Amino acid sequence: MTTTNKHISVLQHEVIEHLITDKSGIYIDATFGRGGHSNAILQSLDTDAKLFAIDRDTDAIKFGTQNFQDPRLKLIHSDFSSLIDICKTANIFGKVTGIFLDLGVSSPQFDNADRGFSFMNDGPLDMRMHQSSYSVTAKDVINTYEEKQLADIFWKYGEERLSRRIAKRIVHHRSQAAINSTTQLANIVKSCIHSRQPKHPATRVFQALRIFVNQELEQLETLLEDVYDILCVKGRLAVISFHSLEDRIVKNYIKSHSLPKETDKSIPLLPGDLQSTKMHWCVRKLRPKDEEINDNTRSRSAILRVVEKL
Repeated sequence: MTTTNKHISVLQHEVIEHLITDKSGIYIDATFGRGGHSNAILQSLDTDAKLFAIDRDTDAIKFGTQNFQDPRLKLIHSDFSSLIDICKTANIFGKVTGIFLDLGVSSPQFDNADRGFSFMNDGPLDMRMHQSSYSVTAKDVINTYEEKQLADIFWKYGEERLSRRIAKRIVHHRSQAAINSTTQLANIVKSCIHSRQPKHPATRVFQALRIFVNQELEQLETLLEDVYDILCVKGRLAVISFHSLEDRIVKNYIKSHSLPKETDKSIPLLPGDLQSTKMHWCVRKLRPKDEEINDNTRSRSAILRVVEKL
């Protein structure tokens, strides 16, 4: 693999430590990005291992094709919600040793103004990770959705307290001229929020739009429904999340699969009755160390959770 300094993988050492249990196993990086974690996984595996790397961003797959020449790696352009079909096609269903998810947006996506993910650079309001012609863009949402719909999106996916005020201001502005750029939208949101907090006032609105446009939470829920059946016994799922919405989904999924079996209190317990039904925690919650945060400020909100199939 040729190296790039455009993206710094988060919690890389910790992911390898807790994900790799069989160096000859079958692994899946369901969020390839620029391949930082995939590269680390490959370096940790033996020559007979396999790594399937998935991403719905065409740029990510193009980067991987150009920069990775490892026979153990198979790159797949797809949403990770289709993972069960990918595994069945590849004949690895129920045989996977480890699945990894990094739910953050990669630095190249944020830094490329043409993708429209960030308010830090002026660009078109796009925000699509899968840049197909039929996908709804953030521009479509901002300029065509009703005021209540916008407010609901900002509240549900961004937990923005001033969602109604912001939606009303957006509708007012677009009645005069279309809102086409990230800077336009960021300035409108900023005019609604008077805060001295270091976080940019438009952060939550941009997060909400990105999540909505890409159906990120729905994609995650679909994948998690299939994880247990995809993994082999003792197979592990490692997930890095960056905000409370996705982390709550991951945490609740793991909790629901690691609760003690329900037992009749009138019947004496037998050995194993209190064991978890499907999975157990390996890492409940792990955050980056101060040194990593100092080197990469975008890692500061990252949370790693790891669970193992019984």
